[in-house]
Amino acid sequence: MDCARTLGFADGLAVVDSALRLAFGRCTKEQLVGVLRAQGGRHGIAIARAVVAGASPLAENGGESVSRALLKQQGLPDPVLQYEIRNENGEFVARTDLAWLEARTVGEFDGVQKYRRGQDDQDAGRIVYQEKRREDAIRSLGWEVVRWGWDDLDDSAALAARIRTAMRRRAGAYVTRPRTA
Repeated sequence: MDCARTLGFADGLAVVDSALRLAFGRCTKEQLVGVLRAQGGRHGIAIARAVVAGASPLAENGGESVSRALLKQQGLPDPVLQYEIRNENGEFVARTDLAWLEARTVGEFDGVQKYRRGQDDQDAGRIVYQEKRREDAIRSLGWEVVRWGWDDLDDSAALAARIRTAMRRRAGAYVTRPRTA
């Protein structure tokens, strides 16, 4: 909670998300709320309360957490984390970092580590190729995909604008008909 109080919303969220994920079941939001109550009127307590309210054990890395915080500050709605996209037969296609379901738009945070040789010793070209095929599969089911990395978080307003553009593009992709009773 000291980190949540002193690091600011984005970095504090990354720390608390990580604590919830790594200590799953041993560290809960309810316990953190109790710690906040005990800390009373200490400096930064309002930020810490906002951090705990927005924290989730589903964020898989600091980039996802910081992205969520910055996009929230830019006025985007809260996304669903680790959303599974399935095809019309119910078969698994992909799990996404962030998803705005109503807008059928997903967000993918990509760190450099993702494209280095993995545990199965794949080369970077193969990893990029597999990611491209995964993204194509998501798009083929009518979803927009927006990718970003750490550098993009330096201008969160521009990133939020890219996501809003994708959401509008998706909304315009379908002609809606009025429902008849």
